Amino acid sequence: MAAWIATGFCLLWLWTRAVGLPEALQGCAWVIVRKAFPRRPSWAKATMPRSRIVEVRIPGHPYMLYARWPASDLHILHTVVRRGEYAPLDHYLDSGREILFLDLGANIGAASRYILNRFPGSRVVAVEPDSANIEMFRKNLEPYRDRVRLVQAAVWNCNTKLVFDRESTQTGTEAGIRLREPAPGETTADSMQGIDIPTLLAGSGVTPHSQIVVKMDVEGSEEAIFRGSNLEWLDKVCCMAIELHDHINPNCSRNFHAAMQGRMRGSPQKVSETVFVGLSCGSPVVEERGPEANVVR
Repeated sequence: MAAWIATGFCLLWLWTRAVGLPEALQGCAWVIVRKAFPRRPSWAKATMPRSRIVEVRIPGHPYMLYARWPASDLHILHTVVRRGEYAPLDHYLDSGREILFLDLGANIGAASRYILNRFPGSRVVAVEPDSANIEMFRKNLEPYRDRVRLVQAAVWNCNTKLVFDRESTQTGTEAGIRLREPAPGETTADSMQGIDIPTLLAGSGVTPHSQIVVKMDVEGSEEAIFRGSNLEWLDKVCCMAIELHDHINPNCSRNFHAAMQGRMRGSPQKVSETVFVGLSCGSPVVEERGPEANVVR
C-alpha cells in the first residue's frame, strides 16, 4: 500500500509539472476509475483528460523529449531518462568501443535516448510492435536518426505471425502491449510480424569489436524467446537488462535463467524490476557489479 501511495504522489508531481494541477488531478481520477472499474470502460472514458502531446525537457539532455497525455509516457521518461533506470549497464561497457544497443520493446524510445546520449559512439536497433508507440519513438529519436534502425515487429523465438492481446492495447496500457501466437483457426488479418534476434543481428552491421547490449522489456514474450532452441546469439552479447514478467507467464524467469546457465559473468543484479546480467561470451566486462519485418525509417 505504501508503495502504491508513493507512486501516486510521484505521478501527481510529474503530471502537475507537465499539464498543471487541475488536469493532473483529473488524470489521477481517470487512473483510479480505470483501475477500480475495469469492466466499465465508458466510465473511464468519461473522466479521461483531453489527449495531447506535451514537451518534456530533462537536464543533461540537449534535445526536447515528447510524451502523450494522458498515458504512461511521462512516468517512463522520468524513470528511464531522468533517473537513469538503465545506468547499471554502464559498468559492463567500454565507452571507447563500439556499442550496439538492441532496444527490444522500445516503446517511445526512452531507453534508446538514454544510451545514445550517454555513449556518443553507440548505435541502436529498436523493435516495437505498436504503431502509436512507433510514432512517439520517431519523434523522440529524430535528433539521433542517423544512429538508429527502427523495426516495427515483435521479438519472438522465430520469424512468424503473431496477434495482439487486445486487453493490452487500451489507452493507459501503452507500455504493456502483449502479443501471442494465434490460436488454431484464428484469423491473422490484423497480425504483427514476429522476428527472432539472430535475424535482427544479421542486418545490424555487427563487427568483432561490437559490444552488443540487449535491453528486453517485452511483456511476457521473453518466455517464448528463451524457450527457443536457437540461443547461440547469447554468445555474442556483452550484457543484458531484462524485465521478467512472471505475473503474465510464470515460465519467464525459469526459461531465462536456464538460458543463462554457463553464460553469466558473476551474479545478476536486480534494480527495481530490472535484472542486469554480464555475459562471459560477449565483449569483456569493464567493471563487474553484481520472415521480413517492417523497417521504419
